[in-house]
Amino acid sequence: MVAVPAHRKAMTGLLLGDHNLSVERLRYATRYRHAVPREHRLCRFCWAAIEDEVHALFNCTGTPRLTEFRSQFLEALKSIDSGTWDSYMKLSNYNFMLKILPSRKAVALYAKYIYQVLSVFDETPRYLPVAFRIPN
Repeated sequence: MVAVPAHRKAMTGLLLGDHNLSVERLRYATRYRHAVPREHRLCRFCWAAIEDEVHALFNCTGTPRLTEFRSQFLEALKSIDSGTWDSYMKLSNYNFMLKILPSRKAVALYAKYIYQVLSVFDETPRYLPVAFRIPN
């Protein structure tokens, strides 16, 4: 299935909520900030939507690297598993995210794509609204 350990870890982390996206990381208070309500956990790149799994993988256009990885993924998916690619055109992004998992043809490609996207998010500090910071 997914031979590359880093890709497999990224995919399982995304599915289990063990990743660095703000939807998970800002959920809990820390020493230097309060817990941030879900509606304020905005994307670090575009500030236009909640930084969750679906937004990171399929919606964010806040950095060219994400859109480039997404284009490469969808092109490769079209040639590897055209049936699943057709689902991308018909389903909501959330449902597509779930639909691609059982595809034996595409799961390794999907895991690589998840790894690439999460790496882009890991390289950039997250957006934290000032109102939730705890003063020193």
